[in-house]
Amino acid sequence: MPKANLIFAFTLFLAACGGSKKQEEKNTDTLPVTDTSLIAAEDTIAMDTSVEKPIVEVEKHWDNPATDIPVQTAMRIDNLVWTTVEKSDGDEMERIHDYINKKNISKLTANELVYYVLTYPASFSQNCSFDEYHDTTNTPKIVRYFADSYGEAARSALQFEALEAKRDSVILVLNKFIGKHPGKTDPQYLTILRDLMAIESIPAVAKAATAKCPGNFTLMVNLMERENYEPFKTTEIYQHMFGDNQYQYGARVEATEENMKEIKRLALQFYKENKK
Repeated sequence: MPKANLIFAFTLFLAACGGSKKQEEKNTDTLPVTDTSLIAAEDTIAMDTSVEKPIVEVEKHWDNPATDIPVQTAMRIDNLVWTTVEKSDGDEMERIHDYINKKNISKLTANELVYYVLTYPASFSQNCSFDEYHDTTNTPKIVRYFADSYGEAARSALQFEALEAKRDSVILVLNKFIGKHPGKTDPQYLTILRDLMAIESIPAVAKAATAKCPGNFTLMVNLMERENYEPFKTTEIYQHMFGDNQYQYGARVEATEENMKEIKRLALQFYKENKK
């Protein structure tokens, strides 16, 4: 073959090889640098093989039924109260209950403090017979005492001091909760307001008071009785609840329209005379 033809053929061969290489490089450039689907799958495998700590249920005496307290807040306080430890016989875990100390309790917000004192009272005892006030007419009753007066849940001195220290903020928080659930006030909120002698809560409590939430009326009569409010002491309601004619157990009056209106009227009058 002539020399010129050989050179021409060799040139064609090099051009073809170069084109194939450039095409291969071009095809390679179109592929993703990182295969994210593969990484995601690897992460899933890693997560599936990880060991998670068991969730341990803790005993509580108030379960935040209306979810007024955010879940994150409740979990934070639960972790302060309960300490997770490993048993000596292996990996099984248990939680040890303790109360929040003075240093930490002073740092709690009003929301956190309300959750804490209601969920973890200093003592708790079941009193199944407290609310057995039924008669043949099945008329709702306004009782003199809240259940905790019979030893259901007692706050510690430290818990009460913390409530007093944040009194105004706690009352504002509870007034908000009561306004949020008109016609269905959590009686646990009312016990705190009673302990704080929260006369300033009377308007909110009176507004939400109905035969379906007689605890609101219980709070109002408690506040008036503790302050020896004379206009209240002259009523038949007072005599049935606190006077010589009171019931021996669970002093109460019928939740009639007349009685409810009278208690509201007197309580609002009491509030106006004592508001700061």
